[in-house]
Amino acid sequence: MEVFRWDATWYQHNAAHFWDALGTTRIPALELVQPGAGPPGLTWTAYWPPGYTAVLGAVYLLAGGPDLTAAEVFQAALGAVAVLLVFLAATALMGRGVGLTAALLLALFPGHALYAPVIMTETLASFLVAALLVAMVWLLRRQTPPPLWAAAGLGLLVGGSSLVRGEFLPLGLACLALLVLRYRPRRRAVLWAGAAGLALALPLSAWTARNLVVLDAPVVISTGAADAFWDAHRPGATGLPSFGAAADQEQRLADVPYPRREVTTARIRLREGVRYLITHPAQEARLWLRKLYLLHRDDSSALDYITAWGQDAQVSQPVARALARAANGYWYAVLALCFFSLPLWWRAQREAGMAASLPLLFVTVWVLVIAVLFLGQTRYHVPLAPAYAVLAAPALAFAVEKGSKWPMAAFRTSARATSGQSRP
Repeated sequence: MEVFRWDATWYQHNAAHFWDALGTTRIPALELVQPGAGPPGLTWTAYWPPGYTAVLGAVYLLAGGPDLTAAEVFQAALGAVAVLLVFLAATALMGRGVGLTAALLLALFPGHALYAPVIMTETLASFLVAALLVAMVWLLRRQTPPPLWAAAGLGLLVGGSSLVRGEFLPLGLACLALLVLRYRPRRRAVLWAGAAGLALALPLSAWTARNLVVLDAPVVISTGAADAFWDAHRPGATGLPSFGAAADQEQRLADVPYPRREVTTARIRLREGVRYLITHPAQEARLWLRKLYLLHRDDSSALDYITAWGQDAQVSQPVARALARAANGYWYAVLALCFFSLPLWWRAQREAGMAASLPLLFVTVWVLVIAVLFLGQTRYHVPLAPAYAVLAAPALAFAVEKGSKWPMAAFRTSARATSGQSRP
């Protein structure tokens, strides 16, 4: 029996007809929706960013129709390629041993692997994080300033990725700032930043223009971001999604038709959220700390979608609990390795230069954007798995190297002692 899996069902439904309708559409009720067979009365929407839906829709086109198996295979392939990209990035930064360790950490990452069969943005976003990391390593390790076509390529990668997950926009701008600092003189840096900025704006401008036409509003990424922002900055906010908190507001707009209601709601919630953020600094600071905790407290969120919060009996509860314990234990170990790797990354700056700051930069920008602006759901850290794997790898590689040398050193010491005793 099919069950409703919230965002996963929405993505699946919208991808099934994305390229027919050239845009995402709204499911008017929380009811079961079969892929490609939407209920009547659908209206245009920009509630979700279009990037993942467009990619998944292209997979469905190549498969000849909505095919979950094709989508799962595609996402598994993305995960495998992300492992290769992590190996390339870590090897370029700290050598082959760290590269192999980082690739192994990501390949065995349970929380990351469990998202492969889940129709959500996490797997594609983690692949894009790995791709952006490799691109930035290559650009920063060059001896000469990169050509303008490389700037345009980086801009397109960031702009397109931002239409998958909005966190890529501030992350991309931070990467661009790092490149401007790395390559001078100033005139060259300005040209480079201008080319990257124009390329970055292309995919965002195309989506915004579409929204101006069909929604009569310049929505840059999604209206859903305004909902998440308001839910994170309102009286009674907990740092987690709260269903029903906006019931009074929704009631007041009940007679406004879609898509105007969606745009009006987004504007009201954005305005109210900004007002609360500015006027309640103490509450906001406490919420930021709480969201940092919520964001990192576990790494088993994929199981919620796989089991449909206990409604899907294909995975038994004992198996789900065992998988959750394994995923969470692995996650805590990776976080510990990240902490112990920080001194090694500091030392690596002598050879790798600014590029050695990339793994920590990726994690810091992404986490701060979520903690300060949005909600602390644990699944929001999943796209960062490649960056966490690279960040954690040096400590493990160092421990393995030292551990492998210890038995040999002990053997040599014992051999010397035995040799000394045997002498007359």
